[in-house]
Amino acid sequence: MIEIIAAVSAAGKAFNYIQQAVNKGHEINDLAHKFGAFFDAKDKIGEVEAGVENASAMSKLFAKGSVENAALQITMAKQKTMQMERQLREIITYTVGQEVYVEMLRTRATIRKQRLEAARAKAARKRLVVDGIGFAFLGTILFACVMAVVGVLV
Repeated sequence: MIEIIAAVSAAGKAFNYIQQAVNKGHEINDLAHKFGAFFDAKDKIGEVEAGVENASAMSKLFAKGSVENAALQITMAKQKTMQMERQLREIITYTVGQEVYVEMLRTRATIRKQRLEAARAKAARKRLVVDGIGFAFLGTILFACVMAVVGVLV
């Protein structure tokens, strides 16, 4: 869950920078890279959530920490970034207009859909590989144990 902590921290730093820059009179257009950093961090939280949802059986079996801890961290991170995003929406709306924000949402929805599909596919591939290796290892151990028992009995 270190990824979530790092993502929330990155989102917070970008958010604070944007707020301070706008308060000092900087143009929103000059802060596009910081807006990008905020939304990249927010998307990272979504990717971690998709990875948790598509976790392999082996990683679930040997996972550190409780399920409740993971769920709480994801939920709190999403809540915090949603609050920051609401304030950023107000900044964008007041400085460059509602149309810019609506257009950004449309474009973001398209990009987010593509990225989430890619993240889910990556998590599914990882789950397949980890489960395959894990079950093959367990099968090998089971086979060795059976052969040892058969060898002792014969």
